Amino acid sequence: MQVMPFFNRSVAILLAALLGLTHVSSRAADFEEPLTLFSQASSLMQDAAKPIGMEFFVDYYGVFQGNPLGGQSQAFAYSQYLPFGFKWEEPFGWRGGGLRVSAVSGAGRNLSESIGNAFTVSQAWASNTLFLYQAYFVQKAFDDRLEIGIGRVAAEQFFATLPAFDYLLTGGLNSVPIALALNSPFTGSSSASWFAGARWLPTRETSLTAALFQARANLGQSGPYTGLDLGLDQNDGSFGVVEIAWTPNSEKFTVVQEEQQFNRGRQQLDGDGSGLPGVYKLGAYVSNEPQGSYPGGWGASPFGFYAIGQQMLWEQSPGGKQPSQFSIFGGVVWALPSGVTEMPLDAFAGAVWRGPWSLRPADHLYTSWQIVSFSEPYARSVGQSSAGAFESVVNAGYIFQITKEFSVQPDIQYIIQPGGFGQYGNSLVLGLQVTVDL
Repeated sequence: MQVMPFFNRSVAILLAALLGLTHVSSRAADFEEPLTLFSQASSLMQDAAKPIGMEFFVDYYGVFQGNPLGGQSQAFAYSQYLPFGFKWEEPFGWRGGGLRVSAVSGAGRNLSESIGNAFTVSQAWASNTLFLYQAYFVQKAFDDRLEIGIGRVAAEQFFATLPAFDYLLTGGLNSVPIALALNSPFTGSSSASWFAGARWLPTRETSLTAALFQARANLGQSGPYTGLDLGLDQNDGSFGVVEIAWTPNSEKFTVVQEEQQFNRGRQQLDGDGSGLPGVYKLGAYVSNEPQGSYPGGWGASPFGFYAIGQQMLWEQSPGGKQPSQFSIFGGVVWALPSGVTEMPLDAFAGAVWRGPWSLRPADHLYTSWQIVSFSEPYARSVGQSSAGAFESVVNAGYIFQITKEFSVQPDIQYIIQPGGFGQYGNSLVLGLQVTVDL
């Protein structure tokens, strides 16, 4: 199979841009370099909001990808995810209260439509529209050990996340395991729904989170999603999630995790000095969403479980400004293989290495592997057999942290048995992500 000429030209341009950017900043040790255009914009935006206690953000994720080999067909695609909004702590003197509001501008194309795979190859793909994402209130009490929230959010903002997920380009794991979204009305980065929930911190290293969401399986599928359909339909169901987390030796992990709830900034797994930090989570979900809303078209309401974790194995110069760290992560999502379950089993593992080179302690090297199975009801619904049906992806990449606000990320994915039933050849996906966090 020949590689398309335009794909060759696109890859050459991207590689040239990458070499130029890394030459501009061959050393990113501690971000104490002169202000760049991005850091100036970030400083001006935050300084303007400080008098009233608001914190604004604008982030940009631009992904350029192509599949020169395998899949249904070869193509090149650009996808964009641009969230923006604000966080307002204790507005108008509201003690312990807060407000989070954000919107997203999505653009581009989903390369997975050309490949024919189940995993979305770009975490930046949401939709081609501008939509309201989050709008919710929070109230903290008991020395911040209890946090209550109500409003509109995506379930991924509170559940089934790990710090490592934020570095991956594959949509199969960023920002939650993909089976959660395909087996249930678990909302993600392209939609949000009404919710009410709470997080309780019985100890510094443990937390219990529970929430009830509006469940609408066709959310955003009946037309361009705007997030402005704020009503409750009589056919809507409910979706509940409960999660127990343990974060041994982790410094302020719950605070960092809370920051993740109002933008997509990358989480860090930093220790408290008493040992190597980790995060472990057990969760369960259940919904009464109508059975016809899911692949297969029959069966009981969806329910399932997940167990995920990340553990740092090594840290050089603990307590330093940018210590080199190496951690591994993994987990499994399981659901009863009924008519409402597309992927009964979703397993994954990987590693993240911060500061792999002494001259670039803020860079990240990462690898991941993920495999999913497909249920018999789902296989029948697409005219296939579930015998030997699976899809797997091996992913690796490197994040060049040019400045504190700007990074460039080359990435490679190899998709084994795209679509799950052997109808397409294994696919190679080459990509480059540009990220700006203000």
